Amino acid sequence: MLAHLLTDHPARFARDGAMFVSRLEQRAWRLDEPTVEPLRQLSEIIEEDFMLLQEVDGALQITAAANAYSSSGRLVAAVGRDMEWAHRPVPALTARLGPRIDRVLASVHESTPCERFNWQVTPIATLYFPPDDPHAANAAAMRAVVSILEREPERIGELLHIRVERQTLTRLPQTRAVAFGLHTYSDPLAALVGDATSAAAMLRLLEAYADERWQYTEMDLVRAPLLEYLRSCAAPH
Repeated sequence: MLAHLLTDHPARFARDGAMFVSRLEQRAWRLDEPTVEPLRQLSEIIEEDFMLLQEVDGALQITAAANAYSSSGRLVAAVGRDMEWAHRPVPALTARLGPRIDRVLASVHESTPCERFNWQVTPIATLYFPPDDPHAANAAAMRAVVSILEREPERIGELLHIRVERQTLTRLPQTRAVAFGLHTYSDPLAALVGDATSAAAMLRLLEAYADERWQYTEMDLVRAPLLEYLRSCAAPH
């Protein structure tokens, strides 16, 4: 990761011996400090969550994690467990996609990283999600927004946000572990105004969602006004 930052972002990062420097933030980290966890240090250098998956007794296990932004508070709690446990709260995911997930993880090569995206609509605008019970916090925020939208439906574009996780999978050459990175983005729903193509694509995805998927993300609480807003954004003007 540090080699990537130095090669692709030389204006922002530099290295001086054992010191890694962020020119933008005017901070430096000592890379040879034995008491510092590497993932903790990396999470201070870039705004990304990381998880390591390694084969233990013939099965992939989450062996380390650094979590500041991901939408699930189970990322760090999943250390020492497998992917099935980590995905258990997601409705039907393991039963439906478990074997496919296993195949993707097994096929990740060090020279060909994989990329995928997760997303949801939420009233929580900050990148930092409440860690203890993020689903309960999201549900409470949704209920508060529903109350506002009943009085002021025109505010939906301002009150709801599109939260996206860019996920990457990379095979580490020495340990053969899989490095799982998550970078989180958040934009107001109103960002879709003037972008009919994106609004239409989002509308198609949501219209195909099963009820349990709406409920898992708490978006079922705002389903009607959300779909109406997306139809408005997707309509030709």
